[in-house]
Amino acid sequence: MGLANMEIRMTPSEILGGLLLMQDRIKEKGYYMPSACIKINWLSFDLTLVIETQTEAGGGYENKYIHTSIENGFESLFVKADEYVSKMQSIQEAKRNDFIASIGRLIDKGREIGIEVEFMNPLTEMMGKLSTNIIEHKE
Repeated sequence: MGLANMEIRMTPSEILGGLLLMQDRIKEKGYYMPSACIKINWLSFDLTLVIETQTEAGGGYENKYIHTSIENGFESLFVKADEYVSKMQSIQEAKRNDFIASIGRLIDKGREIGIEVEFMNPLTEMMGKLSTNIIEHKE
């Protein structure tokens, strides 16, 4: 299908509305100044939706690229993006999981350098309790 013959099923206003709605849904999860934009690659005939998020002001950015072919259209791109945003953790969940992962890395490092088991056990128990509390909190 040539680009000149491509059927566009969403208007520019609908596309913009979809992007703004996506940004609002990400803000509701606690992310700082999220943005979403669409890129059209004329060489490979694909559409890319880029979601940019920050966990806090001045923090690093994380980008998620969602792709579909031009033939599938913008609707398909928004369906994929909606699935991604629905599965995104809230900031609190992400920070809690990062904290638990940090404790895990600390435990591994302690074992690696030979810290005695009696000092490592409380950390291991704390990590287990935090993980259990998170699972129970989600249910």
